[in-house]
Amino acid sequence: MIALIGAIAVVSFQSCKKDDSGSSSSGSVEGSWIQVGATSDGVNTWNDPDEWDDCEKDDVTTFKSDGKYEVDEGATKCDPADPQINESGTWSLSADKKTLTLGSFAFDVVTLTSTDLKVSLEIFGTTGTSSFKKQ
Repeated sequence: MIALIGAIAVVSFQSCKKDDSGSSSSGSVEGSWIQVGATSDGVNTWNDPDEWDDCEKDDVTTFKSDGKYEVDEGATKCDPADPQINESGTWSLSADKKTLTLGSFAFDVVTLTSTDLKVSLEIFGTTGTSSFKKQ
Protein backbone atom coordinates (compact mmCIF):
# COMPACT_ATOMS: atom_id res chain seq x y z
CA MET A 1 0.00 0.00 0.00
CA ILE A 2 4.54 2.50 -2.01
CA ALA A 3 6.61 1.26 -0.89
CA LEU A 4 4.61 1.05 2.25
CA ILE A 5 7.25 2.78 4.30
CA GLY A 6 8.86 6.12 3.72
CA ALA A 7 7.52 7.49 0.47
CA ILE A 8 4.41 5.36 0.64
CA ALA A 9 3.75 6.38 4.17
CA VAL A 10 3.67 9.95 2.97
CA VAL A 11 2.04 9.39 -0.41
CA SER A 12 -0.04 6.29 0.01
CA PHE A 13 -1.33 6.57 3.51
CA GLN A 14 -2.82 10.00 3.05
CA SER A 15 -6.03 10.57 4.95
CA CYS A 16 -9.31 10.11 6.67
CA LYS A 17 -10.32 9.89 10.26
CA LYS A 18 -10.55 6.50 11.94
CA ASP A 19 -14.07 5.47 12.80
CA ASP A 20 -13.87 3.18 15.82
CA SER A 21 -17.59 2.44 15.79
CA GLY A 22 -17.35 0.84 12.35
CA SER A 23 -13.94 -0.70 12.61
CA SER A 24 -13.54 -4.38 12.03
CA SER A 25 -10.53 -6.55 12.72
CA SER A 26 -11.41 -10.17 12.19
CA GLY A 27 -8.97 -11.10 9.41
CA SER A 28 -5.29 -11.81 8.98
CA VAL A 29 -2.74 -9.42 7.51
CA GLU A 30 -0.64 -12.31 6.17
CA GLY A 31 -0.86 -12.64 2.41
CA SER A 32 -0.70 -10.41 -0.66
CA TRP A 33 -2.61 -7.14 -0.95
CA ILE A 34 -3.15 -4.59 -3.72
CA GLN A 35 -4.04 -1.01 -2.92
CA VAL A 36 -7.46 0.07 -4.22
CA GLY A 37 -7.96 3.47 -2.62
CA ALA A 38 -6.46 6.41 -0.74
CA THR A 39 -7.66 9.59 0.92
CA SER A 40 -5.93 12.66 2.32
CA ASP A 41 -7.77 14.57 5.05
CA GLY A 42 -11.00 12.97 3.85
CA VAL A 43 -10.49 13.78 0.15
CA ASN A 44 -10.27 10.85 -2.28
CA THR A 45 -6.84 11.05 -3.94
CA TRP A 46 -6.75 7.62 -5.58
CA ASN A 47 -7.94 8.84 -9.01
CA ASP A 48 -5.94 12.07 -8.91
CA PRO A 49 -3.12 11.79 -11.49
CA ASP A 50 -1.14 14.41 -9.55
CA GLU A 51 -1.06 12.05 -6.57
CA TRP A 52 -0.96 8.55 -8.10
CA ASP A 53 0.61 7.21 -11.27
CA ASP A 54 -0.95 4.15 -12.91
CA CYS A 55 2.34 2.33 -12.36
CA GLU A 56 1.79 2.61 -8.58
CA LYS A 57 -1.68 1.10 -8.71
CA ASP A 58 -0.54 -2.44 -9.54
CA ASP A 59 2.02 -2.75 -6.73
CA VAL A 60 1.47 -5.78 -4.50
CA THR A 61 2.40 -5.76 -0.81
CA THR A 62 2.99 -9.18 0.72
CA PHE A 63 3.04 -9.75 4.48
CA LYS A 64 4.89 -12.97 5.26
CA SER A 65 4.34 -15.21 8.28
CA ASP A 66 7.93 -14.61 9.44
CA GLY A 67 7.17 -10.93 10.16
CA LYS A 68 8.71 -9.60 6.95
CA TYR A 69 6.97 -7.74 4.14
CA GLU A 70 7.85 -6.72 0.61
CA VAL A 71 6.38 -4.48 -2.06
CA ASP A 72 6.47 -5.82 -5.61
CA GLU A 73 6.34 -3.25 -8.45
CA GLY A 74 3.74 -5.33 -10.29
CA ALA A 75 3.54 -5.59 -14.07
CA THR A 76 4.02 -1.85 -14.66
CA LYS A 77 7.13 -0.29 -13.17
CA CYS A 78 7.33 3.49 -12.80
CA ASP A 79 11.01 3.28 -13.75
CA PRO A 80 12.18 0.22 -15.71
CA ALA A 81 15.51 0.39 -13.87
CA ASP A 82 13.85 -0.06 -10.47
CA PRO A 83 14.15 -3.47 -8.82
CA GLN A 84 11.02 -5.64 -8.95
CA ILE A 85 10.91 -5.70 -5.13
CA ASN A 86 11.17 -2.00 -4.34
CA GLU A 87 10.70 -2.13 -0.59
CA SER A 88 11.00 -4.65 2.21
CA GLY A 89 11.13 -4.66 5.96
CA THR A 90 9.49 -6.01 9.07
CA TRP A 91 5.86 -5.85 10.14
CA SER A 92 3.80 -6.70 13.20
CA LEU A 93 0.15 -6.56 14.17
CA SER A 94 -0.80 -5.76 17.75
CA ALA A 95 -2.62 -8.46 19.72
CA ASP A 96 -5.87 -6.46 19.56
CA LYS A 97 -5.39 -6.02 15.76
CA LYS A 98 -5.70 -2.24 16.05
CA THR A 99 -2.11 -1.29 15.11
CA LEU A 100 -0.11 -2.44 12.11
CA THR A 101 3.57 -1.53 12.43
CA LEU A 102 5.80 -1.39 9.35
CA GLY A 103 9.35 -0.58 10.35
CA SER A 104 9.02 2.58 12.45
CA PHE A 105 5.53 3.54 11.20
CA ALA A 106 2.50 2.55 13.30
CA PHE A 107 -0.73 2.58 11.30
CA ASP A 108 -4.19 2.50 12.88
CA VAL A 109 -6.14 -0.47 11.52
CA VAL A 110 -9.56 0.81 10.50
CA THR A 111 -10.72 -2.41 8.84
CA LEU A 112 -9.21 -5.88 8.67
CA THR A 113 -11.26 -8.73 7.23
CA SER A 114 -10.37 -11.77 5.17
CA THR A 115 -10.57 -9.59 2.01
CA ASP A 116 -10.17 -5.95 3.06
CA LEU A 117 -7.53 -3.91 4.87
CA LYS A 118 -7.83 -0.21 5.57
CA VAL A 119 -5.19 1.65 7.54
CA SER A 120 -4.83 5.22 8.71
CA LEU A 121 -1.78 7.29 9.58
CA GLU A 122 -1.28 10.88 10.66
CA ILE A 123 2.00 12.31 9.39
CA PHE A 124 3.16 15.90 8.92
CA GLY A 125 -0.27 17.17 10.02
CA THR A 126 -2.14 15.15 7.39
CA THR A 127 -4.27 12.11 8.10
CA GLY A 128 -4.28 9.55 5.35
CA THR A 129 -5.98 6.25 4.70
CA SER A 130 -5.11 3.46 2.32
CA SER A 131 -7.48 0.69 1.34
CA PHE A 132 -6.31 -2.72 0.11
CA LYS A 133 -7.92 -5.89 -1.29
CA LYS A 134 -6.43 -9.31 -0.62
CA GLN A 135 -5.15 -11.11 -3.72
